[in-house]
Amino acid sequence: MAFDYSPRDLEVIALRQLECDEIINKSSNILGRYCPGRFDGWSCWPSTPAGEIANQSCPEILNYDPNPKQQCSNKDERMYVKAS
Repeated sequence: MAFDYSPRDLEVIALRQLECDEIINKSSNILGRYCPGRFDGWSCWPSTPAGEIANQSCPEILNYDPNPKQQCSNKDERMYVKAS
């Protein structure tokens, strides 16, 4: 699905990316196994210890879950979408 972003939309996304980079830098000092933080184009997922669940709030757009969760795997240190 392609989106037609306005220049203002692109500015907001770029600002959110910069803010996320700062959050990730602050959350990257986790000891032990963890999933690295990432920006998914709208939400910022901070670095998360293995076995823990990261939660976000999203605007109710399209058919997306407004409260997505991702679990950091103990096995391979990757984030997986967790069903609500």
